[in-house]
Amino acid sequence: MRQQILAALAVMALGTSAAQSTDYFPLNLNDERVYEVENAFGALQQHERTRLDRIAGRYAHFDRLLGLSNQWVHRAGQTILAWDGSVRRNSELFRLDAAVGDTWAVELSQAFGPARMTLAAKGESVTTPAGTFSDCMLFTYSAPQVADAGWSRIWLAPGVGVVKYGQNSIMGEVVFALRSATINGTVYPRPVVNQGGLSVSLRTDRYDYSFPHFAPVANIYATVEFTLDNQTGSPLPVTFSSGQSFEIELVDSATGAVAWRWSDGRFFTMALRQVDVSGKLSFRDSIPLPARDADYEVRMHLTTTPTRPYRASAPIRVRVR
Repeated sequence: MRQQILAALAVMALGTSAAQSTDYFPLNLNDERVYEVENAFGALQQHERTRLDRIAGRYAHFDRLLGLSNQWVHRAGQTILAWDGSVRRNSELFRLDAAVGDTWAVELSQAFGPARMTLAAKGESVTTPAGTFSDCMLFTYSAPQVADAGWSRIWLAPGVGVVKYGQNSIMGEVVFALRSATINGTVYPRPVVNQGGLSVSLRTDRYDYSFPHFAPVANIYATVEFTLDNQTGSPLPVTFSSGQSFEIELVDSATGAVAWRWSDGRFFTMALRQVDVSGKLSFRDSIPLPARDADYEVRMHLTTTPTRPYRASAPIRVRVR
C-alpha cells in the first residue's frame, strides 16, 4: 500500500511539473491563433494569424509569433527561449517561474534590439473576442532605443499562451487580441451556454481550402456544421420565426464584407414553429468558396425568436496554389 501511495504521488508530481512547464506557453503541432487588431490606425491588415507548423528536435517553429515571422522557440524548464538566426544564439523571452517584478535582458535582433522583459503582474483577467481568460501573466517589454516599435505588453493565459499583446507605434499602442484559436484540439471561443441551458458550436471540415492554380475548378465547397447541445436532461423548446432554421454568412476578414449569404435567393414560409431540443440538434450545409487568396470568417446562427442568441463563428483560409 505504501509503495502504491508513493507511486501515485510521484505520478502526480510529474503531472504537475509537466502542466506547469507547458501551461502558459503550449507548444503543440498545428496550434493556431488568430488575433484581431483593436486599433490599427487605418492599417489594412485587421487580423494576424499564427501557427505552430513544425517541430524539429527541441525546437518549435511559428510562421509568426508576436508579429515576428519565421520564429523558432525552445523550452528550457520554465524558460521560453527564442532563436536569433542572425547571431545564431538563443535569447530569453519568457520566464514562467519568475516573481512579479523580476526583469531580464531580451537580445533578439528581430525584436528591435537589446531590451528588457519584466513580469509585471500575475492573476490578471483578460477579455478578448475569444473569451475571458483568468489567472493571466502580464509581461512588459522595454526597448529604450526605439519609441515607435517593439512590444509594449504581453498577456499569457494558462493552457492557451498569448491571448493579448501590444506593439508600440508613433501613434500609440496597437493591441492584438485573440479572436479564435485551436490549442491542442481545444477550440476558442468555447461554446457559449445560454440561460436556457443550450450550448452552441460550429465546425468546418477543415481550415485550409486550396484551388489548383493550373487546373480550373468550378467550385470548392466548405462544409459547416452547427450544433445545439442540450445537456440538462430535459427537452428545451426553441421557437423559429419562419420556415428558415439558420443563416450562414461568409465574411471577408480583411474588409468585413459579406462575400456570400446562404439565404440569398431563397424563400421561406412565414409561420412560427417550435422544436423541442433533447440532446443534440445539428444543421449541416456547404458554402461555395471564391477562387482567390483570402481569409474568411464563417458566421452561422439559428433564426429563432424573439432574439437570436444561438450563434457561432469559425475562421477559414482560401488559397490558389
